[in-house]
Amino acid sequence: AAMVAKIGVNYVQTTSLLAGFDLDWGRSVRYAFSAMGLAGGAVVQAVSLQCVADISYASRAVVALVGLPLAIVLGPGVALLVRRRWLQGGRPGESLRARWWASSLVLVWLLYSTIAHEAFRVVHCVNVEGRRWLRADLRVACEGSEYAAVRGLAVVVIACVVAGVPLGLAAGMRRSRAAARSEDVYSFLADPYAARFCWWETTIMLRKAALIAVVSYIPAEQDDLRVYAGLGVLQVPLLLHAVFLPYRKSAQNRLEGFALVATFLTLFVGQAISLEILPKPEGEGGGDGGDGEGGADAGGGVLSSKNVALALVTAVNAGVVVVMMGV
Repeated sequence: AAMVAKIGVNYVQTTSLLAGFDLDWGRSVRYAFSAMGLAGGAVVQAVSLQCVADISYASRAVVALVGLPLAIVLGPGVALLVRRRWLQGGRPGESLRARWWASSLVLVWLLYSTIAHEAFRVVHCVNVEGRRWLRADLRVACEGSEYAAVRGLAVVVIACVVAGVPLGLAAGMRRSRAAARSEDVYSFLADPYAARFCWWETTIMLRKAALIAVVSYIPAEQDDLRVYAGLGVLQVPLLLHAVFLPYRKSAQNRLEGFALVATFLTLFVGQAISLEILPKPEGEGGGDGGDGEGGADAGGGVLSSKNVALALVTAVNAGVVVVMMGV
């Protein structure tokens, strides 16, 4: 049950990131993305903090990029020390350090996408009338000493946490593969997978970071390129999973495969609706209500042979993966 819940959390975290693609999702789907974010632990992204409290972008960045990592590292240790001191007695020993590390790893896994999202949020600027502004808060200009300091902090977090933590965990688990099985330190991350794929969870973490990077660095004006890059980010793990089947149990491989296909098809269908390959849901569209002839011209311009061919190739590849998995 725990492994099924873990796959489910990875699914809702990844799927909730699709809200960053500016497609005609409709209100109900966007609400679903927010609910997925809450269920996956991304409370900061799912709840608009501006509606709760007047928090500046700099304060939010410091809390998310400094306070949250410190809480992940120190919080479990403090909680375990207090529990041992007041409930069990005795002095801290090796088992306490192992539980501390294992608990921190669980929090890293759960909050990794939140930290990545907040880091990329700070460095995502857009051009408006010749000046660069923070996309997350258009009142903030991407210039000046205060923004430079916050941006520098975000760059350090991207390098050391977003990229460094998964790579470091993968290297550590590969070096101590036996320890990853015999001790509880890496068990949460490594146990579901076959011995030679004990590091596979780190690839899922990097997949989330790559999806966030696509949304952050590809301008919204290039929406087609952004969506196709997102489809590529989702399709590569889908193919790798179909080829290697890293889980020890076939049922878990099938469940992870279903989750990957579901996330992939969610973005694909969203793009198909935007290309008018599929009709928009009634009452959910965001069109400007122009006359029918103008809409037909616009649809004909978007529904090019290139877009149709790419959509068909993407659908065929997804079908091939499903067949390969035998689901």
